[in-house]
Amino acid sequence: MLQIACPSCGASLVFRAQSTTHAVCSACRSLVVRHDVDLESLGKVSDLQPDGSPIQLGTSGTFLGKHFEVIGRIQVAYDSGFWNEWYLQYTDGSNGWLGEAMGTYFVNQELDPAGPLARPEDLRVGSFVTLKNEFFVVCEVSTSTLSSYEGELPFVFPSEKTRFTTADLRTGGQLAATLDYSDPASPTVYLGYYVDFDELKLAGLRDFNPELENQQGVSTSVLRCPTCGAPHELKAGGVSQVLACEYCGTAIDLKDKSLKVLFQVQESEKITPLIPLGAKGKVDGHEWECLGFMRRSARVEGMDYPFTEYLLYNPYQGYRWLVESDGHWTLARPILMLPRNLGSGDPVTEPTDNTLSYKGNRFRHFQTAVARVRYVAGEFYWQVRLGDEVRMHDYVCPPHSLSCEESTGREQVWSEGRYLEPLEVARAFGLNSIRQPYKVGPSQPDPYTPLKHRAWMWWAGYLAASFILMVLTTMISANKVVFSKTGVATSDPTSLTVVSDEFEIPGRTSNVEVRTTAGVNNRWVDFHLALIDSKTNEALDFGTGVAFYSGRDSDGYWSEGSTSNAVTLPRVPAGRYYLLAEMESGTTASADMKPGEAPSRPDPAKNFSWSITVKRDVPSWIWFFIGLGLMLPVPLWYWLRESSFETQRWTESDHAPTSSSE
Repeated sequence: MLQIACPSCGASLVFRAQSTTHAVCSACRSLVVRHDVDLESLGKVSDLQPDGSPIQLGTSGTFLGKHFEVIGRIQVAYDSGFWNEWYLQYTDGSNGWLGEAMGTYFVNQELDPAGPLARPEDLRVGSFVTLKNEFFVVCEVSTSTLSSYEGELPFVFPSEKTRFTTADLRTGGQLAATLDYSDPASPTVYLGYYVDFDELKLAGLRDFNPELENQQGVSTSVLRCPTCGAPHELKAGGVSQVLACEYCGTAIDLKDKSLKVLFQVQESEKITPLIPLGAKGKVDGHEWECLGFMRRSARVEGMDYPFTEYLLYNPYQGYRWLVESDGHWTLARPILMLPRNLGSGDPVTEPTDNTLSYKGNRFRHFQTAVARVRYVAGEFYWQVRLGDEVRMHDYVCPPHSLSCEESTGREQVWSEGRYLEPLEVARAFGLNSIRQPYKVGPSQPDPYTPLKHRAWMWWAGYLAASFILMVLTTMISANKVVFSKTGVATSDPTSLTVVSDEFEIPGRTSNVEVRTTAGVNNRWVDFHLALIDSKTNEALDFGTGVAFYSGRDSDGYWSEGSTSNAVTLPRVPAGRYYLLAEMESGTTASADMKPGEAPSRPDPAKNFSWSITVKRDVPSWIWFFIGLGLMLPVPLWYWLRESSFETQRWTESDHAPTSSSE
């Protein structure tokens, strides 16, 4: 650390980092360069412009486990306002940068490109740039100028008036890069990561004062509309570029010292927002203030579909958009990690109607349309104008959505949305009433999907439990043969009647299975059976039968039926029984019988073998399948409702089914 007096005013200057060669005196705003221990004043620098940043010199934080402190800043002006490059001193002695603009944060370090870079005039939004064997997509190309400096810095620009080009490069992850052409002869590459504000664990942040001044030095608490004189307080300070008076419709340019009027909204076009300007609400754990209101419309097949957008602001988290369409609400935030093409896995360069992948989710293309600004009120961080148009590409994965806005061919802005229930919005902003949803929203979660999943889980649970129970039942069932008899039926009628010897059915009361078999072809056999208790002579009468047919036709050999069948008697008490069986047999009406024809009347039996087997305590799966069948309609019902809901959703998309007449 080097502490030395300012050559202009004598105030103490401190150089904490060995890499810093320049510093701005906080007392007199002189830019000083050091030559070893000697200092030289290069003159005064311009005043810093209010930009709404929560960071200041001395702010500390953590990135990838390394602690840092902010020791300098370069403030840069570009078309959309200002961005800051904060110079960082890490505790291990290394240095880096923290880029900050509109609530986005980019931690980076200078990188040796190890090769020539593209010329700035050759850069095109959507093109690829390769750095360190990684593909980067050019997402924005802008022209900037230096605004001012403060603190310690490793270099300064040749001139404050020099205009230079920068290009933002992004990937399908947090890795990103910036190409800086401030020195055309030797462009610089800065490689790093976009991070959320909370990830940096910043301390020593600036306390926000409601008496912020805008870039003209006029107190925002007393700014008045030049047309109607209505007072306005600029909540975002010097970040805002346009203020549209909600009372008279006058839009003024906050970057112009004379507050030039940009346009005037007609009284007949005035719209009252559902969320009042200045209203505060807590969403996603942070408090947001409604700064602006915009009505836009998307033109599809010659028809305009209006939707409204509320600009929300938090000085630490940046900006969010609360979008309302047909009573459906979506909270959208800008994203800097590009979606990926589902097939190749490469980051998206040009939005298409293909399915995209983002954070492990699949987003289907919903709609592409041109959106046009119809009405504005409040303050905005860019030069908004009536009639501005952008091409919007929307993708959905309910309850999430992705949107890409393309404008002027110099910028692609991606945002991620999350569907909010109307009641959630009403509670967050203290609204007494809110518009009820109409139709199905593009990212509205299907209410039947969780019910369907729950029903299928119950069904699957019943299936598993019943299956295990049936397996256990099968394992403990006796399934014991207590009687078996075989014989041959002939043309003698007595051979068709069988009276068995007595047999024992032991154990507990259980079911009894009687299986009959007959060795027949193109013949049927009916078995008329009676299980008789030898002690009480009580009889259980029942019947079964077999039939088997086969033949050959023009399609080849065919067969149907079976030579074996079984019948189960429930709850038969233990005891001694005998079996009475009478058989009746017949053939087809014709030798040319076809499948499905009914058998003819009985006729004298041809010789065929038969067998009768009796088992006790036989496991039966019939109730297992009956239970599954009874429960199946519930998940099927929810599946049908889900399908109907999805059909309604996609009817509003570019992929709606068309009739055959079209």
